[in-house]
Amino acid sequence: MDGDITIGNNTQIWDNVSIINKAVVGDNCIIQSGVRIGHGGFGYSENESHIKTMRRHYGSVIIGDDVFIGPNCVIYRGTIDNTIVGKRCKIGGLCHIGHNCILDDNIAMIAGAVLYGSVII
Repeated sequence: MDGDITIGNNTQIWDNVSIINKAVVGDNCIIQSGVRIGHGGFGYSENESHIKTMRRHYGSVIIGDDVFIGPNCVIYRGTIDNTIVGKRCKIGGLCHIGHNCILDDNIAMIAGAVLYGSVII
């Protein structure tokens, strides 16, 4: 863990989990092995010569209480706003949640699902 990180009570974090930059993880969560939380996502700007420059991400990742995150998931932090995983969400293994996504409370994602940036469920 590296950055401004808050982990709630009774949260289990398994092996090889990386949480960086700005993140809040609620109470009673389970984060299984290999999960990556808080990296900057794939957001870039392009100039008139089509030179791509990655955008800096300023947002956080906010994970509510009682969330399950399966192994090897990636949750990117927001570019300006936050990426939010609501209370009681269940996320299967190998899921990808892009920057600025918002999952309302009680959402379930099947293993291998991909949410590109700025998706709201």
